[in-house]
Amino acid sequence: MSAICKSPLADKLTFKGSTSLSKVYKIIDRFSEDIDLTCDIRELVPDLLREGNPIPASSSQEKITRAVRSRLPAWIKNTVKPVIEADLAKRGSQATLTISGKDNDNLIVAYQAVKTGTGHAAPTIRLEFGARSTGEPHHTHRTVCDIASVMDGVEFPTAEPLVMAAERTFWEKATAAHVYSLQGHIRTDHFEMALNDRLLAMDVAMHKSMFFAEKDQDDF
Repeated sequence: MSAICKSPLADKLTFKGSTSLSKVYKIIDRFSEDIDLTCDIRELVPDLLREGNPIPASSSQEKITRAVRSRLPAWIKNTVKPVIEADLAKRGSQATLTISGKDNDNLIVAYQAVKTGTGHAAPTIRLEFGARSTGEPHHTHRTVCDIASVMDGVEFPTAEPLVMAAERTFWEKATAAHVYSLQGHIRTDHFEMALNDRLLAMDVAMHKSMFFAEKDQDDF
């Protein structure tokens, strides 16, 4: 991430998604090897946007979506991958970079682990790219390794990426959930049975209140 932030790509890529909520805003606790990044649509398909407007007319949306999917893999390969490879070479670090994903829009960074541990975390980092928005509103934030605060005497890398505003991430997630609901993807037979079983709901609520009691915001 620091290599990207120190390159000309810094103002073209926005860090977003649940991992940004965890690593930057500290809103949720989450461990993830995946980093979601949005390339500014105005960088990738400027020729298809009307007067630079990142929101296309409905009639041109499908054309732009196809263009993004077509151009993004080459952009990752020819623009992003060399930046990371150059930084790795400069540091003398060994890692393998591979384009992957159904649409070839992921960049996998595989490195040699110092310790294998339990094997729960694979020695890979997945950069997942999209390019159908500007990523705005976004702001530059300093990010550090989670473990840095509990290990004295060790210098960990930092980065200052452009990060999607938490408010936009909220609405990205909320509108996605709305679509899933309208499409019926989360309304299965089990869902309907659960809604109708109020006795079970009360039983679970009682169990939670005894064994997993949590304070509400007024108690903090």
